[in-house]
Amino acid sequence: MARVSLTTSTIESCLRGKLKATDEETHHTYYIVCDEDGNRVARTKLSHGFRSSRQLGDNLRNDIKRQLRLQRRADLEALVECEMSREAYLAAVSK
Repeated sequence: MARVSLTTSTIESCLRGKLKATDEETHHTYYIVCDEDGNRVARTKLSHGFRSSRQLGDNLRNDIKRQLRLQRRADLEALVECEMSREAYLAAVSK
């Protein structure tokens, strides 16, 4: 399987759009994902040092995957590539 291109902008787009995450600006940007009842499901951060078109390395991909409570790297890639819906994500992380 080919490695999916993940950049800060693709992650941010997925978080804000598909997952409807709210963001908190501090010295980093924190994204909070809530379920339909407003309960916090996950939180991840993106450093201001990693901007738009920069490819995310393996360590950062793993951090984001873990913070979003996903089990496999393929799950993160499926989420970003629109192969996993918000509903499927919420079901997967609420197990």
